[in-house]
Amino acid sequence: MCAPSSVGAFPHQPSLGARPVHCPPDRGPIRISGSSWPDERAPYEGRREGSMRFTTYDHLPDQTRRVRERVFVDEQGFHDEFDDIDQLSWHLLAFAGTDEAIAASRFFPSGPVGEPLSQGRTGPAGTYTIGRVAVERAWRGHHVGAAVLRATEEAIVRLGGHRAILHAQEQAEGFYRKQGYEVCGERGLDEGCPHVWMGKDLPAVAAG
Repeated sequence: MCAPSSVGAFPHQPSLGARPVHCPPDRGPIRISGSSWPDERAPYEGRREGSMRFTTYDHLPDQTRRVRERVFVDEQGFHDEFDDIDQLSWHLLAFAGTDEAIAASRFFPSGPVGEPLSQGRTGPAGTYTIGRVAVERAWRGHHVGAAVLRATEEAIVRLGGHRAILHAQEQAEGFYRKQGYEVCGERGLDEGCPHVWMGKDLPAVAAG
């Protein structure tokens, strides 16, 4: 199903959740070779943009659940919103002056077409897939989506990544092109909605 363009949310990726994912029975501590993460066991307070701040977690926070449920379930009508990939992902939340999240994303080390790496979050991994980018309705039209994307890219670079890919709804292709993404895969339908794989190299993204 395609989200109405007026909704302003970013591409859901239900096809990723439908693919078989083999989660390690015991992930243990996160190990990231060459990472500049200050403490790999704690939430990372990343970049700030104006009144916005961004925090990255190694687990699925309750606030991420709430943002995604409001955007993808309540507004767009998706039902299988949470999947095994959530357990293999980092989760970024955006805040603006309060402790209530206004936007979210997730990202995970992957192959060139979005398949999670079998070793989960052990690394390094050069390519990361970004997904589940969602902005609360009241904050749309304020460039929050672009800021979330930049913060997510910065987090990927801190983990040693150098390329980001995403499965974009075709109606959002123009937005992602403005953020430096280019078509890198075939176009196709995802739950009846036209999607396209897009990618971006990240060597210039500041890690500091």
